Amino acid sequence: MDFKGILISNNETTLLIEKLTTRYVDVEKLASKKLMWNSFKTKPRKMEYDIAKNHIPTDKRLYFYLERSRLLYAANHAEILAFVEELEPWEEIDAYIFDDSFEWVFSITHDDLTVLMIGL
Repeated sequence: MDFKGILISNNETTLLIEKLTTRYVDVEKLASKKLMWNSFKTKPRKMEYDIAKNHIPTDKRLYFYLERSRLLYAANHAEILAFVEELEPWEEIDAYIFDDSFEWVFSITHDDLTVLMIGL
C-alpha cells in the first residue's frame, strides 16, 4: 500500500494536522475514540465513496493524511483516487483529504470505505 504523493515533513505534518484537528475535531472525544473521524465536532454528511469522489476538487493541491501511519502527503485528485481504488479488500485505511483552505474535509473510513464530509 504505497502512496505516490509527495511526503510532507514531520514538522509541517504536525502543524497542518494540528490546524485540521483544531477546526474539526473534539479533542476530548479523540482521547477515547482514537480516530479523528469518530471525534468530529459537527455531524458529517455520510456518503458512499463512488458518490463522494465526485465532490473532491480536481483543480487544487490536496493533502492526503493516513491517520494510522501518521503520514501526510501532498497529492492531486487522480493520485488519491487511484490509491483508494487500488486498495485490496483486506487493506483498511482511515484517511483525510483536505486543502490549504481548511474549509472542508473528507474522511475515508475503514468502515467499507464510507466517506464522511464536512464542508463543500
